[in-house]
Amino acid sequence: MIRYYDLGPSACAADILPLFHIMGVNLALATLQAGGKNAILEKFDPVLTLTTVQDQDVTHLGSFPPILAHLLDEIDTHSYDLTSLKLAAGLDAPDTVKRWESTTGTPFWTMYGQTETSGLITFPRILTPGIRRSDLAAGGHPNRR
Repeated sequence: MIRYYDLGPSACAADILPLFHIMGVNLALATLQAGGKNAILEKFDPVLTLTTVQDQDVTHLGSFPPILAHLLDEIDTHSYDLTSLKLAAGLDAPDTVKRWESTTGTPFWTMYGQTETSGLITFPRILTPGIRRSDLAAGGHPNRR
């Protein structure tokens, strides 16, 4: 995760997901292991999250529906400097991901795991070159015949 997400000492993860959830804890711990910092938010709030991204130079953001949609709605009404963001990761609908990437210029990686098994299963970049948009609903890379 550190390698693929380009985590390092300058990384800052906005921890808006519960740390008892595998996505929340994996991103937080990987960021710490890479020497970066975590901006821990008590609960999700679109304004607070976007302000934190802007003020703390957040580079990585974990997300689950409907987080991206709420962030995008807030971005539509107010201006935020999100240039520090390198990527967002989690799960969301393909249309929301397309809107996120076109609005923010930040790539979205699909991250799927299962809290009950304490591990990640797959986390490809959703718009990996060579992957068709019709494959967006798949977890991981589709089998090629």
